[in-house]
Amino acid sequence: MPKSQADLHQMPLLYTKFIEDKVADEHHPARDLIQLTRQNSSVLQSARQIFSIAINCLQQLHNIKDGNSIADNLGETIDNYKIQLSKYNQILSTEGRCDRSELFSEAVMQEHKTKLTQAKKTGDTRGIIEVLLSLRVNALQIAPELRKNLVYEIIRNDVFLLRTSTKNQFLLELLSISQQPLRHALLSLVSVVVSTLKGVEYLLTNDLLVVNALIQILIQIH
Repeated sequence: MPKSQADLHQMPLLYTKFIEDKVADEHHPARDLIQLTRQNSSVLQSARQIFSIAINCLQQLHNIKDGNSIADNLGETIDNYKIQLSKYNQILSTEGRCDRSELFSEAVMQEHKTKLTQAKKTGDTRGIIEVLLSLRVNALQIAPELRKNLVYEIIRNDVFLLRTSTKNQFLLELLSISQQPLRHALLSLVSVVVSTLKGVEYLLTNDLLVVNALIQILIQIH
């Protein structure tokens, strides 16, 4: 092991480069700070979402207790919460250090797209919700400044099938389903997509029908 810079330059070139790169990697406080900031952002976002789920659960329990809510879809709602809590728990347990690139890789997007189209084809509402929530939670695990990468992958893999021969049909049929858990999951994901200019352009790929459908849903909600 060389004891000084002069000794280092007397060593073979490959060894010298190896040591210099190693030392350089150990002295990047700015880069480390950016990474820690992203991890902290993911952890805080996950904590907020967990609190939000807890509040929603309490509200539903009060509604059921007071007789103001029908419990027909309670099992489905609980399953949806379990999916979300599982992913948020993963972030918290790893302190935000899980590999973000895996959340929006082409393989992941194609898997979600296949599951979504299959669930839609068979009328599996629970399966549709599971895929939509999974994509939404993946988006929330990513730092806001990097979230556009997930949106770009959604567009590139045409998850909503807007660039197929059926054009808007797939997404419009999803939007026409009035079941509250599915509509909530779909609108949550759409909100992520339209957070970027390319996402807005994607929804406008064919015409204004999707936008009009979204406006009508928002009118009904309010």
